[in-house]
Amino acid sequence: MRLCKVENLQLFRIFCVTSLIVCGLITFTCTRYRRLLNLPYEGPTNMTLKDGQTHLFEPVFLDGVFTFSNVCLELLPEPFVDNVHDIGFIVTQRIVIYDNFDLRIGKHRLQIAGPDNHPYNYYDVHFANAPKRPEKMSMASNVAYFVSSRCPGNLHHFIEEEFVPLYSIVRRTNMLCHGADNQIIYPTPKTDYNTFCRNYSKYNEIVRTLHTNDLQDVYYNVPNNTCFRRAVFGSVNLLHERRDVVKHLIHSYNLSRACSHRNARHVTIISRNTRRIINIDDLVRWIKESGFKKRYIRIVEFHKLSIRKQMIAACTSMVIIGINGAGLQWSMLMPRGSHVVEMSWPSKSMPFFFQRFLPAYRLNYHQVELNDVRFNFTSYELRIRNGRKLEQRKRDAMRKAPTTGDLWKWSDAFLHSHELFRTLRNISKSILN
Repeated sequence: MRLCKVENLQLFRIFCVTSLIVCGLITFTCTRYRRLLNLPYEGPTNMTLKDGQTHLFEPVFLDGVFTFSNVCLELLPEPFVDNVHDIGFIVTQRIVIYDNFDLRIGKHRLQIAGPDNHPYNYYDVHFANAPKRPEKMSMASNVAYFVSSRCPGNLHHFIEEEFVPLYSIVRRTNMLCHGADNQIIYPTPKTDYNTFCRNYSKYNEIVRTLHTNDLQDVYYNVPNNTCFRRAVFGSVNLLHERRDVVKHLIHSYNLSRACSHRNARHVTIISRNTRRIINIDDLVRWIKESGFKKRYIRIVEFHKLSIRKQMIAACTSMVIIGINGAGLQWSMLMPRGSHVVEMSWPSKSMPFFFQRFLPAYRLNYHQVELNDVRFNFTSYELRIRNGRKLEQRKRDAMRKAPTTGDLWKWSDAFLHSHELFRTLRNISKSILN
């Protein structure tokens, strides 16, 4: 019996010693690998804004979002050609992170949070075994946000994949403030190829509501020898309430009065220059017959309006109706409880799309499937072939046997009453009764 007690005591001592050793190893390993795992941030937390005020920067540590200090843009010894979106570009700079953490010296591919399944959600960075940057480097006082963007010229992709995640991260880092002069940097350049999609400048003014500076560009176009005391790589939506973005935009554009709930009286039909509604006047008549007053029914060509006027048209609507397209994204600005009707032809090519996004803005979402869809080769040539004309014989062959969903995608629709009227009537009852 006494022997068992002694053995148990020895086992207990061995267990205690082993536990202490394991804990020590874990502590050492975590300390050793702390930045590689993106856990702590050892850079400065106080920053001076453009107006001279001191502000607290809060680093973010998430899966796919990394915070570093001493991030510099340096000239490459030998520039190289990169290929992005089938376009070649000369890369002249590299991203260098000055860090005395000697276990990850050299080049690393930093996979970041960005648009789902986007092939360019990464930055190639170089870790230097040095605690300080070279003296020749100029240190910028603002925060740099290295993000990924799939299609910044398309309103939907811009809002959902770029702006909402970026707004969320800027707010989380406590840099959503006047004078922050935040720097937005991309891994891929703006191109002239497919300007409908790759146009970074189209919605720049919305990005500037995040208190950014004017330089929003690919990383190798940032002035060389520039360093950032604080840099955040990656962006992700962390919002519990998606309408926080709506409030931010309305406040930033000083539209609180224009977008008050009492002004949301209109039924707005989105008219597009491609994927058109052929008999749009019939739609106006059916909306009136469903119970809405004619003076509140309007047809809006969003693509012809300034961003501010597009926002006002959306936030003063109680119903928005349109064929599947990026313009429906503006529905997010309607008051909560409003209605959005997406029309499409999923049996041919165009699946319904916005049911995954617009309900998060507390909107009532409706789908209407259209069946009378008619080819529009002019739209197809503009959007798919960058304006290059099809020969008549190819048009005739495609009419007989469409081999590409893109032809259906850029077609026009002729509406029929039985497709829409029940939906319009139900919306009318829920709003007017």
